[in-house]
Amino acid sequence: MLNPEGLSAYSRALAKILCDRFYSDATVAHGDDLLHFCDVKQINYMIIKRLFDKWQRELEKLKSPYFNYNHPKVKDALEHFMNVLSQNIQVKRQDLKDLVVEACSDTLLLTEEPFRYYRKEINSTERSRLSVQRLRMLKKYIHINTSVLDELIAHFERNKVSEVFNDEAYDILLEVEDKIQLSTADTEAQLLAFDSLLPRASFHLYQVETDVNQVATSDQIDQSLNEPKANKPPESSKKPAPINEKLSSGKQMLHDKLSKGKSSKPDLAAKEQSRRTQNLHTSVSINQRFMFVKELFGGDQALFTSTLDKLEKAESLHEARDYVVTHFDWDIEKEEVAEFFELLERRFS
Repeated sequence: MLNPEGLSAYSRALAKILCDRFYSDATVAHGDDLLHFCDVKQINYMIIKRLFDKWQRELEKLKSPYFNYNHPKVKDALEHFMNVLSQNIQVKRQDLKDLVVEACSDTLLLTEEPFRYYRKEINSTERSRLSVQRLRMLKKYIHINTSVLDELIAHFERNKVSEVFNDEAYDILLEVEDKIQLSTADTEAQLLAFDSLLPRASFHLYQVETDVNQVATSDQIDQSLNEPKANKPPESSKKPAPINEKLSSGKQMLHDKLSKGKSSKPDLAAKEQSRRTQNLHTSVSINQRFMFVKELFGGDQALFTSTLDKLEKAESLHEARDYVVTHFDWDIEKEEVAEFFELLERRFS
């Protein structure tokens, strides 16, 4: 079991090392910098998750009771505003350091005690309920010990539930804990990566006492985990999707489905959102970039960037689509694929 004091101390020390390295030749961190902040990818994803969670909370505080924020035009305007902001992230060291500490701690906790990490996520004081939408959002940021998250999502989907109160979510997590067997492969690789950045041995990270009066309780550990925390090791990248292979039996090829077009006409708000973009690179928000790289390009940032470069040179939507169909074998049913092609449509409309 992780010792809360040791975890906090290790996280702060590791975060200082990472911030010292990055800010030695930079005064601010931009969006792409956060994606490559350190060699441990999971830490980078946790930094972005923390940033966007904080951003969402601040946005909620800005909402005035005198306006209708659910009106389609307002929602579209807010989404556009957030996309523009996400492309202009600029963070100074003093504003980023606490996020890095928290990301380091979250990553180490997710590595060593994944069920405790998810319990912490469920018991967040900022939310009284856990939704399947929130769980799917977490999929964008969590790359290790994902079987727990997958099973939680599957439970919601099997029972056709969109959200539950936190106490019920905790009961579901206990069921998942009894049901699945975690692999040690992620844990071993991640811990080696941590040690390469900062050896854990001198930080008393683990409880050694067995006396019930001396061992920290779960509540004490969970309370401590709300403080900034330790760093997380790198995760191996997925291989890019195979080229020109057929989808599994029974599925239509991407080209066939694209040729049929959409089944329904977009409403006025959708048409407004689909206005033409001038450049694919600048029109992709950091959230979208994160999602596309992970879900469509197997974690290969260079492949994603080079693909956008090639698509930018296309002379028509048809040519851009043909390039994607020729080089990637994506499932058109995936939300990420639909969102990617919406970007192409706005670029070449």
